Amino acid sequence: MADPFGLLGALPDILQAVDFAITLILIFFYGGLVTSGIKALRGLVRLVFVFVFGVLAMMGGAALTTIFGVTLFSFLPSFIASMVSSILYSLLAVAILTISLVMITHNLPGFDRLSRLEQEVAQLRHALELRKILKPIDAAQAKHVAEQVLPSFKARHAERIDDIYEVLMEAGQETRFAVVDAMGGQVTAINRFQNKFANFLTKPIHLAGFIVLLVFLVLSIANFQGFPSQTGETLADLGLTDLPFDSSNLPEGCVSIPILFSGSTMMGVIDLTALPDWDNENDRQAIETATGNTVILLKAIKYDEKTFGIGVIQENGGTLLCSALDGTFCECFSGS
Repeated sequence: MADPFGLLGALPDILQAVDFAITLILIFFYGGLVTSGIKALRGLVRLVFVFVFGVLAMMGGAALTTIFGVTLFSFLPSFIASMVSSILYSLLAVAILTISLVMITHNLPGFDRLSRLEQEVAQLRHALELRKILKPIDAAQAKHVAEQVLPSFKARHAERIDDIYEVLMEAGQETRFAVVDAMGGQVTAINRFQNKFANFLTKPIHLAGFIVLLVFLVLSIANFQGFPSQTGETLADLGLTDLPFDSSNLPEGCVSIPILFSGSTMMGVIDLTALPDWDNENDRQAIETATGNTVILLKAIKYDEKTFGIGVIQENGGTLLCSALDGTFCECFSGS
């Protein structure tokens, strides 16, 4: 009746590892869906974004399940209803996150098609510059060009960014940024210095995207009760959650009762009649002392070359199976 490979004893760890793997796969799957339209993300940065938005999608799906439950799918068998609701709520969370992200990144540099085209042109210019086909102006020339366009301002600093210079211009308390084309030597834009984030939020579509994302995060966090256990829900729907296979908290040498009976059960039904009587007063006394109840039947079962005493007691109108090993009480398990 032994478990030669130790699979039952390791079942909690196996299920936990499987659950972790499934959750991780779902996180990257949902995160990949959310960020699929953002082509500007590359390498490790993209991986981080995929993971973060995947976690948010999982949290949102779990929160939506808490809010709405599975009553919408009550016409389905419980196992299928649980699986379908989990998938659909998570995909709904993905849709909400995707919409908010599209709104937030609308027309941002690097996120829209025009910006990506400009980046490609800048890369081409840089390649031509390296081959000395194009010769850019230097920082001093960029400052001089900017001062010609804004004669009342003094150029304080010029910074090369790809194929442009950003020139800081000052006149008393006023500040401007002049954008100078590094290849053509022309001023292409003049911007007032202001808080870029505040300017970003003045655009309605960006603000709406932030509001959608914020509401989603608040509702998700407020209703989040932990990631659903993928294997746990499956076992629950199959009626297997009442079998505690974990023996880690038992006294040394003890094994959980379901594992002891793993070789002699059929469909989870424990058959005591197949076991021999066990005339061991030490095991009987250990069970009676630990439970405070009289052992009405004591059987023996062998596991891993050790003999365990299995005592039957009555408690609160129900039947319990209790185990002992060499006079040491192990545990009790509902035999009903």
